[in-house]
Amino acid sequence: MIDLEDERYLDQNKYTTKVVYAGTSRRRLNALKQIPTADVVSFDGGDEPDISNVLKIALGKIEHVYPQAMDLMAFADNPGNIFIAAADSRTELRTTNEKRIVYESKSKPDDFQQTQLYFKKLLAEAEKNGKGIYRVVSSSAIQVVESTKRDEATSTTQTLSCVVHLNEKKLRWLTTQEGYFKYLEAFRAFYSSKAYESEGLGGMTITDLSGGISLPVLLRLGAVESVNGFRLNRRNIEAMKKAIRTAIFTVAVGFGSDVLEKINPHAMEYILAWNWLNEVTRHSLDLD
Repeated sequence: MIDLEDERYLDQNKYTTKVVYAGTSRRRLNALKQIPTADVVSFDGGDEPDISNVLKIALGKIEHVYPQAMDLMAFADNPGNIFIAAADSRTELRTTNEKRIVYESKSKPDDFQQTQLYFKKLLAEAEKNGKGIYRVVSSSAIQVVESTKRDEATSTTQTLSCVVHLNEKKLRWLTTQEGYFKYLEAFRAFYSSKAYESEGLGGMTITDLSGGISLPVLLRLGAVESVNGFRLNRRNIEAMKKAIRTAIFTVAVGFGSDVLEKINPHAMEYILAWNWLNEVTRHSLDLD
């Protein structure tokens, strides 16, 4: 474990890395800004295709902003290497088909009622096989362009997943009119909370989120049995906070450590110390 304050000082006085974030997510942009050596700018990653291959989407964002990144390099006073980073995520519902496990990828809902249908689908699976499970798959990529070898860019990619097991009784409640109304109410409350909006975020609705399924909201409603195999309990608060922080980072940001380490070897540690991430974790667990 490094001393982040000492390392931050050393890093800031050692070098600066130009990072281009390809995308419009304020969460991902703010995450990259936690790295003290990163001089981050952002460009819109272009239209996102409605496909399940999130790595392809992330790479498409990098390809879209590449010309702008090259312009940035060309007009820089002291051109150095440029790191172009992107990420994307997708919610998938677990179902069984002839005893074979299948994950169905879901795009952003067309309306506010669609997510309730997904809860009903998860409940049917829980009643049939004993487990209502969904996962969020996040893929990230970074392309490193050297100032002296612009035609020889190298790329690193990584895919993460967060597997969430929901409580069957709570799932059944979420499929009712009362339960789903409470979910919508809790969704609005969470994404307008002080913890979430503290860095200029907010204004998110169900139709902005893949599947409309929010891990922090489900946590606050007590609907989550386990995350990535970690069974939630209050006997070990610190272990629970660590597990949920990692899960929230995966679903809300989604950059892999292999990708981030290209920018700075301590990048993941800086981001895990990020005040916003830790406050959102505490709020999700109702610890604030």
